[in-house]
Amino acid sequence: MICGWDKTGPSVFYVDSDGTRLKGDLFSVGSGSTFAYGVLDQGYRWDLTDEEAQELGRRSIYAASHRDAFSGNTCNLYHIKEDGWRFIGNVFLISRFTGVSDGFLSVFSKGNYDISEMHYDGLENVPGAPAGGYGYDVRVEGLSSSNPPGILQSG
Repeated sequence: MICGWDKTGPSVFYVDSDGTRLKGDLFSVGSGSTFAYGVLDQGYRWDLTDEEAQELGRRSIYAASHRDAFSGNTCNLYHIKEDGWRFIGNVFLISRFTGVSDGFLSVFSKGNYDISEMHYDGLENVPGAPAGGYGYDVRVEGLSSSNPPGILQSG
């Protein structure tokens, strides 16, 4: 996949191993792409906010990685705009003892999203991300008669 911005605006291209180029609105490539397309087809629309688009990207990569053993266990997410690209990653706090009077040095660091952490724990402080993980209960809430929206299930 090749993404970029030129005088005509934003562009996304799929380039296969034979050199064929296809221009489109969204693409998914690789062994887990059928799982990602299921999420993309359900959630894509032209008027997505930046946060909604980023969450859709995270969910589609999560679906591919969770269901396909060859897709890996990390999610690299970038936001490409007219003035360049920005890495969208997992922000976490690293603290370590410094031995000086305050005792600790805290550093915020950006890293890749870990698919296993996304599944079980979810993402803290990420707009649009579900609390409590991306597991089955979260993905299907409100989408079936056995799990309607806003109804607490007992059992």
